[in-house]
Amino acid sequence: MSNIPVAAAEGQGVLFWSVVGAHFVMVLVGLIFLGLTTLRTLGGENRGNPEGVATAAVVWYTAIGVYAAIWFAIYITK
Repeated sequence: MSNIPVAAAEGQGVLFWSVVGAHFVMVLVGLIFLGLTTLRTLGGENRGNPEGVATAAVVWYTAIGVYAAIWFAIYITK
């Protein structure tokens, strides 16, 4: 990532790191939610109630979709 030419003086660097940081926070929240849902499922709290697992899957796939959009916008369209 160190070879990405991002001009910080022109405001592009701020935009780049803001987008990357926001996505990092989104992935971190998704991982925490996924971990808690996994622990609850293994503990038997979600028996017959799969909404938590489905919600965790939606959160995770949304994070992956956002990553794909960021990757395309930053690395492909430069």
